[in-house]
Amino acid sequence: MPLRGSRWRQADWRALGSNWCCHRVGRGADAGFTPARLAFGAQTTWSVMSRRTMPIEEAVAENYSRRIHIQAPIDRVYALLTTLEGIAAWWEGHVSGDPAELGELRFGVEDSDDYTRVQVAGASFPSDVAWSVLEDSGYGDQTLDTSMVFHLQEELDASTSLAFHHQGLTPLLDCFADCATGWDRRLEQIKHVAESDNA
Repeated sequence: MPLRGSRWRQADWRALGSNWCCHRVGRGADAGFTPARLAFGAQTTWSVMSRRTMPIEEAVAENYSRRIHIQAPIDRVYALLTTLEGIAAWWEGHVSGDPAELGELRFGVEDSDDYTRVQVAGASFPSDVAWSVLEDSGYGDQTLDTSMVFHLQEELDASTSLAFHHQGLTPLLDCFADCATGWDRRLEQIKHVAESDNA
């Protein structure tokens, strides 16, 4: 990504355009979600952001985060994150390993020999799941030692709020755009699979 110099150029914002939707306020089911850590005002719109500059050091610490609302009970969503059958229902490639706490999972990439290997750093029913990346063949281990955290919260109407954070996945990584787009797609697939079971 063209992140050089001390300031973002407009071209840099265009390069991040597909990922900005993860952070803006008022996007469909995400309406009202304000990430806890944004380098700029959470109510600022993309159209405004695309016309301004921001010191690059302000963006360094910004990790990929997204919250989605799922019309499904929390235990169903939790199962999609903690069983091989559940994970395979929303991950595009082959999944193998042990999804229990301290187990290891291997995620294949569709139409590729690349893979990601993670350790299940935590699994606390029904609200929290954490994975730590041990190996990532597809991006030269750029995401090595990053961690993915899924936090689930049961809502009053028995639906579920899922907050996802990929700690260490920032715009300074060359793989950020691809990885963020991939997580957008997978989180929507989690929502789709969980809600489809309501039929």
